[in-house]
Amino acid sequence: MPCGNPNAPDPRLDALVTALRVTGVKAAADDPEPRALIDNRVCKPGELLDRSSGLRLTKITPHLLTFTDANGFVYRKSL
Repeated sequence: MPCGNPNAPDPRLDALVTALRVTGVKAAADDPEPRALIDNRVCKPGELLDRSSGLRLTKITPHLLTFTDANGFVYRKSL
């Protein structure tokens, strides 16, 4: 259940994304199947990371992971 303003990103999800431990990324401009090793789990774009919030990994680049929640808010983690 979201807390705070439903028209703003959830600070709990921002904290969750910040706390994720990314130990590897396989991504290049021409890579059709980028992957990231997040908290000892291999993840790909579109993968659900948190059921209760609907947080999904939406994009992987060599220097940035992008996530989106069920409300469409975007969260970013620099690598």
